[in-house]
Amino acid sequence: MSWVSRILVGTVLFFVFLVLRFPYEAAVKRSIFQICQATGAQVTWDGEQAGPLGVELRNVRVSSPGGARAEFLEARLYPTFGGVVASLKQTDGGIASVTLDSDRVLGIEAKTLKVDTGNASLGQALVTVKNFSYSLVSREGKGDVGMVLPKPNVPLPIPLGSVQLGAPVQIKPAKPGPGFGLSAEVRLQGENLTGAGNVEVNSVSGQPSAKISGTLDMEAGNIKGSVRLGGTWAKPVWTLNPATR
Repeated sequence: MSWVSRILVGTVLFFVFLVLRFPYEAAVKRSIFQICQATGAQVTWDGEQAGPLGVELRNVRVSSPGGARAEFLEARLYPTFGGVVASLKQTDGGIASVTLDSDRVLGIEAKTLKVDTGNASLGQALVTVKNFSYSLVSREGKGDVGMVLPKPNVPLPIPLGSVQLGAPVQIKPAKPGPGFGLSAEVRLQGENLTGAGNVEVNSVSGQPSAKISGTLDMEAGNIKGSVRLGGTWAKPVWTLNPATR
């Protein structure tokens, strides 16, 4: 064997050794901790298995500070230089992709995720997320969120059926103090309903559920009017303004 071949073989073996000995589990857990610490989210799981290409977590549960919850059959996480890449799968086919880069920017893409919104009016939802990014440093983010609501519990005088909700979303840190402010340009479309308006969700220190406010112009059947939102994310209050037929 020539000296060139020996160098090449030695180099390959060195990199193989690095791959096999790299502390993937510790790197992945460190990234999960950083995400949870910056966002207030909670992530738990029942079992894990580390290998040369990353870490697999089983029966993963994710909950947000606002009370929304999602469960995943498995999550596969791969550490990168300064961050992590994760792919998550649900039993019913929902999928999500999460990245954390070296600049501490969190990226999320998701399709037909089954989510318990933690909202008494929205209930269970199938959620799609596109082009969502959130900086763990500045605590600012934006993206597009869509929901299919099979059984919304909204106090309107006609049955709604299934409703689709779409909204460009922006997140900014609360001022003053800890917390966040979320603003969304909401669009609603259903079998008997159309609507649009601006909604804000603001967390309050010491309160278990964020405050919600906004006004939606809505048309349901032959009824037109507006709805004012108040209360909290967990228990929103819908106030119907006088409508015209």
